[in-house]
Amino acid sequence: VDGSNDAIWEWDIKEDKFFMSNKLNIIKRSSIYTNIDENKRYFSKIIKEEDYKNIIEKFKEILYKNQNYINVECKILDKFKCENWFNIKGKALRDSEGNVIKIAGSITDITDRKKSIKKIEDLAYNDSLTGLPNRAAYLRDIDNIIQNVKKDNKIGAIIFLDIDNFKNVNDTLGHDYGNELLKKVNKRISNILTYNEKFYRLGGDEFIIVQCGSYNEKDIELLADNILKLFNKAFIIKNERVYTTVSLGISFFPKDSCDQSVLLK
Repeated sequence: VDGSNDAIWEWDIKEDKFFMSNKLNIIKRSSIYTNIDENKRYFSKIIKEEDYKNIIEKFKEILYKNQNYINVECKILDKFKCENWFNIKGKALRDSEGNVIKIAGSITDITDRKKSIKKIEDLAYNDSLTGLPNRAAYLRDIDNIIQNVKKDNKIGAIIFLDIDNFKNVNDTLGHDYGNELLKKVNKRISNILTYNEKFYRLGGDEFIIVQCGSYNEKDIELLADNILKLFNKAFIIKNERVYTTVSLGISFFPKDSCDQSVLLK
């Protein structure tokens, strides 16, 4: 137990006693109770509610449904109220009649692994310049969005836009100005979008807004008009006023097609 990297726990079902090694104090940087009833209350406070319910269900499956293993990832708050990821594993020991005598296992801090996975996902699915979801994210999401809109008998739309004469900004003012312009375009458009629209940067000066379901085409056309109006005002970049416009096209789904490549064309 002392030599383990993980916290070791054991629940004696017959005696209703709970043991937790002190290693959890180290990996979680806080104290923990040793009485089983206190532990129940303690974990209900520090584990996210949805994760706690999942853990309880897993224990019920061991106790009442002849399952032998528990393997759950959950978020636990440390003493600074910061979320950390832990992997709780366990195995049941049964008597000759199949009744659970004990459940024992480990608690492993997997916060660093979760952060690494998230970083990889961010690099794969987010544009490094603007922070917007990228083309890969668009391709990942679009088919599900189309199917959900179709199922709800709504109207969705793909709004494709690119910045007019963007190359001139890069050629005359430099790429730093061009990059800043892309960031400011992202910010200005994002400010008028709702939870029902998803905003992607395909690359260069090309963007896509996916409208995720409306009952009226006019609402989508109004959104497009509002986007065009955003470019009536200059963008201030390093004390320079940069004026630009945007070209924009719309395709509706499922009216025009349910194939994302056809809609994009």
